[in-house]
Amino acid sequence: MKYGHEPIEDDNGDYSFRFSYNYTAITVYKLDSLSFGDIRIGIFGLDEVAPDDTFTMTFSLKPQQAIAILKLIQETHIDSIPDDDKVPGWQHGYDGITYSIESKHNSLYSLKNYWTPRAQRDLPEAIIVEEFKTRIWQIIGMEALYQTFEKLIPFRSYSYGDGILISRAYTLEEQRKHERKKKHLRK
Repeated sequence: MKYGHEPIEDDNGDYSFRFSYNYTAITVYKLDSLSFGDIRIGIFGLDEVAPDDTFTMTFSLKPQQAIAILKLIQETHIDSIPDDDKVPGWQHGYDGITYSIESKHNSLYSLKNYWTPRAQRDLPEAIIVEEFKTRIWQIIGMEALYQTFEKLIPFRSYSYGDGILISRAYTLEEQRKHERKKKHLRK
């Protein structure tokens, strides 16, 4: 998996599930009566101050969030949706977001990808994947997590992946500090 995730195919729990896109992964585990998981968000820095560097944060899921996600997986039957290559009419393009779903139940491991479900007009499978993303975001409060994460990003310019590039406007004081860092690195 991207940027240091432990592969869930090696997990020994009763059930493991990961929903990922760009450099974000939501992972849930079930082991006996315990349900737990985490959310990992990452970016690649594009600054000349720290080229090719990454910044990641991991947030633990509350037990009730993990239980709600496991219930959502069962309700939507997201595990039973075939890979987008096996869904008649599922189109692919050059940009967009690819969602990946990994799961492992006992010793059976599965990895499926879905390119930009929102762009797949009227495909029931795409509607389920898009709705799953919306509901899982609600369960974990993803918007608030992204806001927390973005406040701490140490780079002026960075990428979430899949063609998403962000460059912040600096105040004059921030620009001077950035220039001093660049000058220090050139020595």
